[in-house]
Amino acid sequence: MDVFRAFVVNGKTYDVQMVWEDTKPLFRAKDVGDVLGLTNVRVSIQAFDQDEKVVISSNTLGGCRESIFLTERGLYRLLMQFRKPIARPFQKWVAEVIESIREKGHYELRQAVEEGKKAIERVREETAAEIADVLAEQGALSQRAVNEARHTALINSFRNGLYVVYFGRIRLQYDGRWLIKIGSTKDLQDRVPGLVKEFGGMQIFEVFPVALSRQFEEFLKTHPKISKLAFKDVIHNGHRSHREVFSMTEEDIQMTVNIAKRHAPAYNDQATTAQLVELELQRYKSAQAIPQDLSPQIVVSYYVPPDEHRFTQARGSKIQRYSEDGKTLLRTYPGCGEAWLTGRVRMEARNLSPSQLRRLQRMYTERFYVLHTEYDEATQSGHFKVSGSTGSVYTVGLNGAGAFDCDCPDSIGRLSHEPDLICKHRCFVLYKVSRCDVETVSPSPRLRGSALKRVRQRLRDSSVDPSTLSANVSDPALRANYERIVGAVEELISGPSFEAPPLLGDQADDCAVCYDSLAEGARLGCPDCRNSIHKDCMMRWVRSGKITCPFCRSKCWERLDPRTGRTKPLQFYVNVFV
Repeated sequence: MDVFRAFVVNGKTYDVQMVWEDTKPLFRAKDVGDVLGLTNVRVSIQAFDQDEKVVISSNTLGGCRESIFLTERGLYRLLMQFRKPIARPFQKWVAEVIESIREKGHYELRQAVEEGKKAIERVREETAAEIADVLAEQGALSQRAVNEARHTALINSFRNGLYVVYFGRIRLQYDGRWLIKIGSTKDLQDRVPGLVKEFGGMQIFEVFPVALSRQFEEFLKTHPKISKLAFKDVIHNGHRSHREVFSMTEEDIQMTVNIAKRHAPAYNDQATTAQLVELELQRYKSAQAIPQDLSPQIVVSYYVPPDEHRFTQARGSKIQRYSEDGKTLLRTYPGCGEAWLTGRVRMEARNLSPSQLRRLQRMYTERFYVLHTEYDEATQSGHFKVSGSTGSVYTVGLNGAGAFDCDCPDSIGRLSHEPDLICKHRCFVLYKVSRCDVETVSPSPRLRGSALKRVRQRLRDSSVDPSTLSANVSDPALRANYERIVGAVEELISGPSFEAPPLLGDQADDCAVCYDSLAEGARLGCPDCRNSIHKDCMMRWVRSGKITCPFCRSKCWERLDPRTGRTKPLQFYVNVFV
């Protein structure tokens, strides 16, 4: 805080600049020198200590400038060294000024500064609120203009006998919910004026051109998730509607539109249309054959095209690409080929080798599934059990250092000479299971950064709850078959031939796999060398593909082949398609 006080002596006025730091006053040395008549005050205070003078920087028009200020102690020292008559009245004046400011002025100035800060903050908040209101108003006006333009474009596009199912907004209610009309017509442009007169307003926002428009409309109105939102109160001029007007939030509207998009192709297919017409004709003939005095309830279910793939799928476009958070749809492709070609163009732009591109193509066009996952939080390592395109099971592992490996023949054989490439199974885990972006994450045998975090997180989540894996990377039937095969091996190992011998003193006191004491946990024994090992460790040993004893290396694990009736060793690769 700067304070300027005038010192008057012999009719001459001197301005003395004072700077307050907390409760300590500082006096500008040059102003004090002018009062005392010192032409070079710097020489007089050159020997002063650090607690008697300070240097303060200030911004001026000429740039940053440093000024010397005297503390209260330094000022009194300078006055005691000065013997001119002006020194005594100046010393009294300084004492009076300091006492006056300490009692009154310092508090008033600080209070004024605080009030000024509060006033600035109030003005800033009021300005921000006004800007937010203006932006919200402009956004609402812009959205209304967009909705009006969409309404006009839709009613001008669907006319002249084109059968459609339309969604229209009637009005926004006080509770923030919209009244939505779902209907069908063969000339939308001709129908809209009647809707405005009947319901008091109508703004079309979604249209589905379908051949069976009335059947599709009936399907939507009776859908369990839509029918419960029916609005049965008065809409306009005493008019009520029990089945065609619905009260919806924005989330309900989006849900209804998504339902319509998924099922519209089933009501626009030529084969479906022909079968529905045949069903209607049969119902008409049945009604003609029944005596007129009877009124039977004939229910004919509408045709739903059978699903030949034996798994749930959406009709229409099949491949959708989402953002990393999984919330934003980036692009939809007609099929795997188009998605691969688009991805190939992006990947070729990143100068990937032809060998790596071929493996990425197989990852896109072949079926892979995750059968089992394990993760160790202590070492931050784990592995995925992945079924290949032929049903063989391979292990895609990740260790604590980020090394990304696989035990498939491609990785062990051909790729051992090309260490910078990764196999299709690792591509599957990296891009489909962990959902890394193919545009930003390069295929590499050592993961870093965001790719390493995403793969570890996917390992951690799926090892605790396998349902966190999406349906396109995890098949329950294959997972159950894999568990059945591994369970048969576990059942064999739990038999009497693998009973562990008793521990004698310090003999075999450590497990050959985990190196912990064998005194803790369940134990099994090798039928040949009779050495003990933890049961859990042996399970992990078998699941990792090892077929020999950790001690004597004998092939002691055999299982009965149901086809030949003979015993055979557990194969290194398990096939879940058999």
